[in-house]
Amino acid sequence: MSLNEPSVDFHLKLQEGSFKVPYEAIRKNFKNVQKLDERQFKKIDELFKDFNQTNDKKLKLTKLKQIITNLKQFEKKIQSKTKIENELISRIQARLNKLNELNDLKNQSQESPSPITQDKLLNWYRDQTNLLIADYLLKNSHLIESNPGLKLIKNLNFEKLIDFDIILVSNKISTSILNQDLSNLVNWIDDNKSYLRKIKSNLEFQTRFQQYIELIKQGDLINAIKLFQNHLSFFTQTNFNEIKSASGLLIFASKASKTQDPNFQKYNSLLSPKRYEYLSNLFLEIYYKLHGISKDDPLLIYLSLGISSLKTRSCKCPSPSTQPQSFESILNKKLSQSHPTTTTNNCPVCSLEFNQLSYQLPYSHNVKSYLFENPVMLPNGNIYDREKLLNYSKNLTILSEMEVKDPMSTEVFELDELIRMYPT
Repeated sequence: MSLNEPSVDFHLKLQEGSFKVPYEAIRKNFKNVQKLDERQFKKIDELFKDFNQTNDKKLKLTKLKQIITNLKQFEKKIQSKTKIENELISRIQARLNKLNELNDLKNQSQESPSPITQDKLLNWYRDQTNLLIADYLLKNSHLIESNPGLKLIKNLNFEKLIDFDIILVSNKISTSILNQDLSNLVNWIDDNKSYLRKIKSNLEFQTRFQQYIELIKQGDLINAIKLFQNHLSFFTQTNFNEIKSASGLLIFASKASKTQDPNFQKYNSLLSPKRYEYLSNLFLEIYYKLHGISKDDPLLIYLSLGISSLKTRSCKCPSPSTQPQSFESILNKKLSQSHPTTTTNNCPVCSLEFNQLSYQLPYSHNVKSYLFENPVMLPNGNIYDREKLLNYSKNLTILSEMEVKDPMSTEVFELDELIRMYPT
């Protein structure tokens, strides 16, 4: 194991979200079981009261059958909830096993390094990279059954290592919102009303408001007024300005859609289809928060960190004004580089795949260090100015020309073991 290789604890911190998602799902499932128990006990109490209050044998038999049927239905529901919990626990266990696998490989690499162990370590890191790619593809595709992230997960048998089903639900609802269908979103809001109240979310109002706007756009004023009375009127304390705009839409919607008068600008923005994008983003933000899913894509975060750590002022990065290249144009250029006469730049930052991302990122390597002119790192991790370290070692007669001595630890190292460091 090299000095700079991250520890298992480091990977555990990085993958905290992969444990948080199933944990939050277990908590939610447990709360659903509690609610189910409360409703069931209340229903059984009522049935037993009815059973005890009647003296008619036929009626008693009917009530008894109702009790048995009700208990059987309850048993099926509990079995379903138990199955869900067992599945979530198995996911957590699979992720723990993956980290234990890394720990075992690191221990083997320290005790008796071998090419086989190194290959296994490399495969472990490849799996983590594939998981990051699968997570990105899952979140950023509106496809459900043919989602490329889902295909990758199934091909690699990673079903236990990523919560694809939870992400696909958000994709389905988000896609339906962008397609201007709010039925799935309304059903989700009804199922999660207590959580939305707890976090004081604006999602329910905005959803009902959008339904109201669509009825106005369709000219269905009667149903728009009914929706206003049944749903929007309850939000006068929290969304008074929007309520006023909703009232104004009844009068000015038709005129606002036909004129560019700045006095009608606020109504034009309400009638804009871009509100569906806003509603989709608002839903995803709340959904991810509920399930403990990272709002930012980990793949892009790691890529940004990696590119920035390698970026120097010698790198060829496009200017901000450069038009982004399409996937097809990048692919064609890569294929043309496979020609023997074509020279290839091996720098990741300068590569066609990443150079469009790199110009937004800071330089990691500065031209001048404010600590050392030419910093080098010894194998023990200590960093010194190269010239000063060499001058110090030359004055020590016990050392050869190819040796240097650490002034702090007094350890002696070969000159070839010095690692060039870049000022940051």
